[in-house]
Amino acid sequence: MSIIFYDNKITEEFPELIDNYIDHDKWVAFFIGLSWIFIVVMTVFLEHPYLFSAIGCGVLALISIVFYRFFKGLEPFRIVAALSVAVFAMIVIQANYGMLEAHLYFFIAMSIFLLYNDTRPLHIAAVLMVLYYVFAYKLQGINTEFFDVPVMLFEPDHYAFSTLVIYLFFIFVEWGILYTVIKRSRQNFLDSVDDNEEIFEKYKELQVFDALYESTNNGVLVTTHDGVILSANKAFEMLTGYSEEYLIGKNPRIFKSQKHNSAFYAEMWNRLQHKHQFEGEIWNRCRDGRTIPFWLDIRAVMEHGVVFHYVGVYVDLSEKLQADRKMSFMAHHDTLTQLPNRESFNQQLKHAIYLAKSDKQRLALLSIDLDRFKIINDTMGHNIGDELIKEVALGLKNILKESDILARPGGDEFLVLLENIRSENEAAQLATNVAELFHKSFEIHGHSIHTSASIGIAIFPEDAEDQTGLIKAADSAMHQAKNKGKNSFEFFTSELSSRVSRSMKLENALHKAIENKELFLSFQPQHLFESNKLVSAEVLLRWDSKEFGLVSPDEFIPIAEESGLIIEIGEWVFRQSCKAVRAFKGIYPELKHIAVNVSSEQFNSYDIISKFPAMVEEQGILTSDIEIELTERSVMEQTESGNNILLKLRSLGFKISVDDFGTGYSSMSYLKSLPIDVVKVDKSFIDGLPHDEGDTVIVKAILALIQNLGYETVAEGVEYKEQAKMLRELGCDIAQGYLFSKPLTYSDFIDYIEDAMKRTR
Repeated sequence: MSIIFYDNKITEEFPELIDNYIDHDKWVAFFIGLSWIFIVVMTVFLEHPYLFSAIGCGVLALISIVFYRFFKGLEPFRIVAALSVAVFAMIVIQANYGMLEAHLYFFIAMSIFLLYNDTRPLHIAAVLMVLYYVFAYKLQGINTEFFDVPVMLFEPDHYAFSTLVIYLFFIFVEWGILYTVIKRSRQNFLDSVDDNEEIFEKYKELQVFDALYESTNNGVLVTTHDGVILSANKAFEMLTGYSEEYLIGKNPRIFKSQKHNSAFYAEMWNRLQHKHQFEGEIWNRCRDGRTIPFWLDIRAVMEHGVVFHYVGVYVDLSEKLQADRKMSFMAHHDTLTQLPNRESFNQQLKHAIYLAKSDKQRLALLSIDLDRFKIINDTMGHNIGDELIKEVALGLKNILKESDILARPGGDEFLVLLENIRSENEAAQLATNVAELFHKSFEIHGHSIHTSASIGIAIFPEDAEDQTGLIKAADSAMHQAKNKGKNSFEFFTSELSSRVSRSMKLENALHKAIENKELFLSFQPQHLFESNKLVSAEVLLRWDSKEFGLVSPDEFIPIAEESGLIIEIGEWVFRQSCKAVRAFKGIYPELKHIAVNVSSEQFNSYDIISKFPAMVEEQGILTSDIEIELTERSVMEQTESGNNILLKLRSLGFKISVDDFGTGYSSMSYLKSLPIDVVKVDKSFIDGLPHDEGDTVIVKAILALIQNLGYETVAEGVEYKEQAKMLRELGCDIAQGYLFSKPLTYSDFIDYIEDAMKRTR
């Protein structure tokens, strides 16, 4: 069905264009006025001035008032115009003894018909003429002085009935003529469109809009001004299941769902009445009973300020709503495990704390972190790591109650919230159950993966009174469990709280340590066992805080690593070390190198391949003057890309050493594949020499292993001559410890190497 709501004629399809093309109402008014003036003049000359002048002027005045005051441009005026034409024709026939009766009304009715492109005025005029002749037939031969002229102009013995038939014939002939004329006028109008670019463009737009009505995927519904459905396009039928035939004549109330109250529909109707449009989301009931969300846009179709129709465009929001729900879910859930993410969990925890405060209840928060997950992820691949995370999430779900809240904030960390606990034992029991979950290996893609978990527990309200504090407390307890050897759980304590508080203050102070020149380097000499000759030194970082005094590296280095400050600090240490070795070698050329510690965070996050050589070149020294020292654990955690970095550094001339050897989990097969030059035996094994048999056996085995692999060996923490003697006998290459020298400041190390230089002369 066409979107056009008028009769299927060109002029009615876009009346706003015709208004510009021809002002038809003014022309009709002109015709009627001219006609009645003609009647008045004619009746004066026919010596019937009173009757016809009164009729003419009265009707003319009535038409003028009706036209200009109430009905300008509207259908009622057209009907009045048709009545005026009929009365005009009757008076002219009566006044002229029937001589013009077959012709005059025809021309005036045709004028109206051509201007309005409407047959109704002609029909009315024709009916009235027929009634006139029927009335005249009944009164044939009768005279009346009321009109002062014969009512019927034929003698009784004439053929009055035949005359009526003749006039009916005239009417049908005129209809045929007018039909032909109007078809020609339509064509003429279309031809004129070609000469009017603006009209032609609008007409093309109308045709496009008509095509869109049927081709659009959006539903379109057309109603009358009082809500009776006139038409619906195919898309509306597809969306709702209602056919156009079923809908025509019904009210849109049939789409009403239970999603909206009466106030919603009242507001909709209010907007339509006052603003003539409505836009908003609405849920409608389909033919099969389903309810679907639509974005509904209703606009009024108006002419001269009067609403004729309403057009509603229905956009199906089902897919959008589903997409919005999916996006909302993704925004609040972890994509890997489908568990709530950090943001979602924080909201739930905040709400749980609010309820717990109101009801005076207690909560327990467990922070669960997988042990050695990074190694599993890097060595076996991220796909295995992802599957492990999903298996752990599934296992945790199975041991939790339905009321417990499980989340994955990220990485290898999980959070569990227990509400309304009676005692800490409930949290401890759950932590025990979680630990038992890891007693068995996880079978993933043919791999048996063994891991464990470190768990921290915080209690509301004892440990914190808001979600941020509670999460920090549980996280601190988890790190405490990890530091104590992993695979265990720890409760947050006041002592731990004090340590956390100090740690936060230290972190804030550490941010300004470089700027305030609070960091400095110490250098601990390294000597050959065989000749006691000074050959190298290890660089040690120290912090003399203005607020906290001298802070132990064991305390501030982990803080720097966790906060990311280690990147900036590590770069500062390397640059200062390059400056120092240049000065040292200028005094003591026998110094082979100095060893600079590089953390795993710095190694993995910092572009050392380009920056380290650049800083070496900047100070005018050789890459062989610097030994890059990594802990055993950080070396063992390196992936293939990390090993490639070590190979590249070694190829550039840097020496690579492994610190704290024996404290990690190195295997001989892996150790021999590493691109390293030096292995340092940890002080914890040296302390027991030569009296502790266990330490003696371990040190002998370590040195034998390292020597077989061809690496240079360094013993850390040598404090006694007996230790030095045994290590010398076991073939250890280099000694470092208080037996030779404590760590020295820059100036003290200058003095130390100057003395060493004197001893070599």
